[in-house]
Amino acid sequence: MPEKLPKGWVKTTLGEIAEPSRERTSPMENPTMRYVGLEHIEPHSMRLLGHNYAREARSSSVRFSKGDILYGKMRPYLNKVWVAEFDGICSAEFLVFEKHDGLNSQFLALRLNAEDFVTFANGLVSGERPRVDFEKLSHFPILLPPLAEQERIVGKLTASLLGVGRAETAARRARERLKIYRAASLRAAVTGELTLDWRAAQRKRKSDAIENGEALLQRLLVVRRDGWEKAELKRRREKGKISTKDKWKSRYPEPARPNTTELPELPETWSWASLEMVAEIGSGKTQLSCRISESQMFCGDILILAKLRQSVWKRTESPTIFSVLATSSSLRGATGTSLDEDGYGKVKSEGAFIRIMSFEPVPMIRRS
Repeated sequence: MPEKLPKGWVKTTLGEIAEPSRERTSPMENPTMRYVGLEHIEPHSMRLLGHNYAREARSSSVRFSKGDILYGKMRPYLNKVWVAEFDGICSAEFLVFEKHDGLNSQFLALRLNAEDFVTFANGLVSGERPRVDFEKLSHFPILLPPLAEQERIVGKLTASLLGVGRAETAARRARERLKIYRAASLRAAVTGELTLDWRAAQRKRKSDAIENGEALLQRLLVVRRDGWEKAELKRRREKGKISTKDKWKSRYPEPARPNTTELPELPETWSWASLEMVAEIGSGKTQLSCRISESQMFCGDILILAKLRQSVWKRTESPTIFSVLATSSSLRGATGTSLDEDGYGKVKSEGAFIRIMSFEPVPMIRRS
């Protein structure tokens, strides 16, 4: 606390200027009264999210009046403070400070909502369901200005916080618009709309035509089969099954082709492919544990490990590294990834994974 205070201000404690109400009530005595639980107060913002009615409460409650302050004593780090806008009853997990002359309720609520008070209260509790009691909170030091100055402080703070609120709303709307834009961009990318003009320009340069989707798919299928044959040959050799005949190659599991009956028309030069045609999907605990460098990302067998709602490989500084989001409910995902100082990545799967086949990082394959 400062040594010299502004004129009219005094040093005091929370316990000297406020005391919680002890008026308990049974919800069944007033079943139609509005009921506020901890879940109805938004953390940190001093905003009411909603309410129930007393008939829905299951235990003894505390009565409050308009202008009283409700302070959530359970898990004080959640910083749940609200100035009542109506009469009602609330959970016994609140301390209710009654409105009284000489103390502006909004001023005290803002003081309880401040970071230093949250830190103080949180330092008084421990355990899985921490509750702070008023006897300990009562020692918190407070600088108390005259009532008129309390009201001026509240007015200025309220105006400032309204500005912050408007900024938060604008930022939230911007994030929503960004989500919509991102979704539209991704849709345009996977349907060909994004490269429509580019394809038109390529058609005019017939001598410089690029490889079409079907040709690329066939090359991917060759890589897929080659990978299977190498793995199968290694497995057979390890079991001592050495043969000069290639009959075993006939057991290669051909990937299922997609049913395109009800699929939309593709842009010219594009081709439909199933995930199975371009990737290997596997499962099993600790199915995969590897160490791969950036230079191996396109040349090795394993490119991407997909995880439910979260990509394991989240490095995007280099254009030669994929960053994937897999939202399929069939993917349980990989858990654990790290990058060391040399730029190597370590990935380990404890569920489903996807290996995606690729070639050397050539942006486009041109015909001669």
